[in-house]
Amino acid sequence: MLSAIPLIMGALAEEIGQMRSGSDMYYAICVSIFLGLVASGVYLIVNTSITWGGLQKLLEEGDYRRSTKEKANSPIMRIYWIVVLALYLGYSFITMDWGRSWIIWPVSAILSAVIVEIMKARGK
Repeated sequence: MLSAIPLIMGALAEEIGQMRSGSDMYYAICVSIFLGLVASGVYLIVNTSITWGGLQKLLEEGDYRRSTKEKANSPIMRIYWIVVLALYLGYSFITMDWGRSWIIWPVSAILSAVIVEIMKARGK
């Protein structure tokens, strides 16, 4: 959120008349500071997320609970992914439409999540 401040300050400085109009060097410095702040923020978010994910794996919380893993690795899901792979390869080799056949993977992933949730609901 704060990374936009250098750009806003640069625009305000030009509007007020504190710098010459069209001073490219000043804008280059503002954009550099902006990108540096964005990079720092992304680094902090990624670093924290990696640590948090590792802790969740170790403590078996969230998506890493044993019950969740058992549902996702059930024989039904193994068969599901084998069928999806067979459909993908069959369609792709028959039609030779490799440029569009990849769409089966995101659709299958969404359907997989739906199947796991249905299995969870039936298990309760």
